[in-house]
Amino acid sequence: MASLPEDADVSVINATNALNSEAVQYSHTGEITHEKLRSLLGTEKSLTREDKKTLAEDWHRLVAEQGMLRIMENGKVQTVPEDTFDRSIIDAALELGAYKGKFLKSARIIGQVIGYAEQRVSDFFYRIPGQTTDKAGSVRL
Repeated sequence: MASLPEDADVSVINATNALNSEAVQYSHTGEITHEKLRSLLGTEKSLTREDKKTLAEDWHRLVAEQGMLRIMENGKVQTVPEDTFDRSIIDAALELGAYKGKFLKSARIIGQVIGYAEQRVSDFFYRIPGQTTDKAGSVRL
């Protein structure tokens, strides 16, 4: 929005809200097939000048914060500390049995965290706090 002219016509569809039901709950658009997304064509909502201004201001705020990690919180994108998910990573490792010197594959721990996370964060971001790893990429807390 910050780069578009003020008079640009912009329309949006909240695909997850439009398609979520009691039977299926999508957490992000990447989970939705293109056929289902295609079914939403024609349901888009045009943004008002005020909507576009708010989005542009939000973009400028995020750029100024220069954060490494952002999550959706209370319906708004927020910059959070990089250690925000450390507790859930440690909890997942312990739940999977990484204690008393037992090594676990780090990919298994991160997969557990991603699978149960409310937020979609790339596996590229996750790191194992206080980790000791062996040559095979296993982790011991």
